[in-house]
Amino acid sequence: TVSIAADADADEATANRAFTVTMSGTASTDVVVNYTLTGTAGDPADYADGSGGSVTITAGTTTATIDLTVVDDGVVEATETVIGTLDSTDNGSVTVAVAPNNAATLNINDNDTATVSIAADADADEGTAARAFTVTMSAAASTDVVVNYTLTGTAADPADYADGSGGSVTITAGTTTATIDLTVVDDALLEVAETVIGTLDSTDNGSVTVAAAPGNTATLNINDNDSLTVSIAADADANEATASRAFTVTMSGTSTLDVVVNYTLTGTAADPADYADGSGGSVTITAGTTTATIDLTVVDDGLVEATETVIGTLDSTDNG
Repeated sequence: TVSIAADADADEATANRAFTVTMSGTASTDVVVNYTLTGTAGDPADYADGSGGSVTITAGTTTATIDLTVVDDGVVEATETVIGTLDSTDNGSVTVAVAPNNAATLNINDNDTATVSIAADADADEGTAARAFTVTMSAAASTDVVVNYTLTGTAADPADYADGSGGSVTITAGTTTATIDLTVVDDALLEVAETVIGTLDSTDNGSVTVAAAPGNTATLNINDNDSLTVSIAADADANEATASRAFTVTMSGTSTLDVVVNYTLTGTAADPADYADGSGGSVTITAGTTTATIDLTVVDDGLVEATETVIGTLDSTDNG
């Protein structure tokens, strides 16, 4: 009978691998043994069969080898198998051994690794709705690779953006990139530039690791595209017996930060003879609101005098 055995397991850097076909005794003539190769490895992508489907055990000997040349590719992949199965011989007196000795499995272990890194889109304002991080793998894999990530930063989901990828992206087999897609919210708030920091956490493939810092993180900047104005209005006319009077400073929209508004008071009325300015030359419109008041305390003197004026003029703000 003829039986088959595989070389010991080795990685794909070991180019020369073989099955050994053994006959239980010698023959006086050459014996041709036919075989089939199957398994998860493919010819010629993963190996080349140098024997062409049959080997010859020469007269007086008992062995022949099925020689394979393994391809050392750059693809991250699972262990692949080549299964050699003996089919028949050309000698009626030499039969194929019964299972399991009629077949053997040769394992080709992978020797490739890869890393994943992340990069952010260029800076843009919040009017650019579609933004993304690109996750890149240093080499392709034969199977899909899931990459897990976390988003932090000063921008918040869903107030400032929506994460369409949900914490993980898949780099499909044979490719090297995937995108973390964000939809930016174009709000009407006056705010500073906000950040979304993408950090890669892990993968589902032990041969694919997260790159070391700084390649494991990237920052996407969302610049503000809003501008606001401040205006001023005075209380209705009243006589000096009405002690509490005010100007109202109004901002055309809200801000995420306090806004300080500077002003000047002029006119025919004088401070402190006719009124006292309780605000001291500036007022603060607090974050999330739109108004502040310049509070005056009017002096009810005993003088007969013409109507006097206080002119409130806005000068500047602390927010460009």
